[in-house]
Amino acid sequence: MEIHLNPKHQSVEVFLEKEIFFLNIRDILFIEINNRKTYVHTNDKVYKSHLLLRDFKEILPDYFQQIGKSQIANSLEISAINKSFSSTPKISFRHSSKTTWVSRKYYKELLMKKRSLL
Repeated sequence: MEIHLNPKHQSVEVFLEKEIFFLNIRDILFIEINNRKTYVHTNDKVYKSHLLLRDFKEILPDYFQQIGKSQIANSLEISAINKSFSSTPKISFRHSSKTTWVSRKYYKELLMKKRSLL
């Protein structure tokens, strides 16, 4: 599969309906796999991609962190991590009402990544 990343402009090819968009990777909040489909979340939209999660892991900068078996998040855009002892930690993003969960397996790695970016 051909990977569509423009290194000069740091954009990735994604789809919404029947349109192709070239999305700046800084605008990505998180990427998830659901029912074998890849979804790329921004503040206000959800795009599809033909890339697999492992493809994104290879091409995205270091500030993207795996947060679950089927998710990667932009740690620069994470504004809060709500850790409850009885449930999976929840991630909130800057300037967005979107949230997602971080697996307990990846929680410490994510905290270390966030702290290193401060």
